[in-house]
Amino acid sequence: TSGYAVIGDAEQFTVVLEFIPDFKYGLQGGTQNANLQVTLSSINYPSDIPVTYGPYTVNASSPSFMPRLRGRQVAITVAGADAGTFWRIGLNRYRFAPDGRR
Repeated sequence: TSGYAVIGDAEQFTVVLEFIPDFKYGLQGGTQNANLQVTLSSINYPSDIPVTYGPYTVNASSPSFMPRLRGRQVAITVAGADAGTFWRIGLNRYRFAPDGRR
């Protein structure tokens, strides 16, 4: 699980429209057959209970998914869905936009 990310000084809300996963789904040169569960969480204030989106299953054939979440702070959790498979996280990307203040 990552820490929470914010836009600027966290005065603006973020809308995440698309998540583009970047993982290695197997060993280098091996079969890329791992399935992962990606969950996004958002909060508006530090004392809030996180609102979760997902889990979304991603694998080597998953180009992206559309969580359509809104929050001041956003975090990601990645978990393996298969026993005995190898995976490695890369540079995941978000398509997001600032969404003003509440």
